[in-house]
Amino acid sequence: MALSRARGTAMALAGDGGGRSVLVLSHDRELAVALRERLDRALVTVREVWPDEALAAVRACRPWPWLVVGDIREADPALTRLLASRPTLLVWRGAPPPGLPPQLRAARLFSEIVEAVEAALGAVVGGFAWPWEAA
Repeated sequence: MALSRARGTAMALAGDGGGRSVLVLSHDRELAVALRERLDRALVTVREVWPDEALAAVRACRPWPWLVVGDIREADPALTRLLASRPTLLVWRGAPPPGLPPQLRAARLFSEIVEAVEAALGAVVGGFAWPWEAA
């Protein structure tokens, strides 16, 4: 049985109440579904995004997506420029599209993606840890 995903991700993102957004750019929903099952929903919102909606979805996150996970091989140059201009964490499975910024973390395995996201969630920045408790 084929699984389908509703279009209109950018509009749904625009109405989110805040928090950390993880956008998953992929041609299928398996990566987003697997991440959603592994990550604490109280800390992050995982959104699956079709490649042709990626630019609009990134723009819809206010002020920007916290993290983008992807496995697409090609991306609109406007998307790669936008991601390069924001302090967005990037984790990519397989070869990333040309033009993505150097802060990208490459991952071969799904477990490496989960480890990267969990490490970012546990990071202490400026003496504070998420969800904004003094470390």
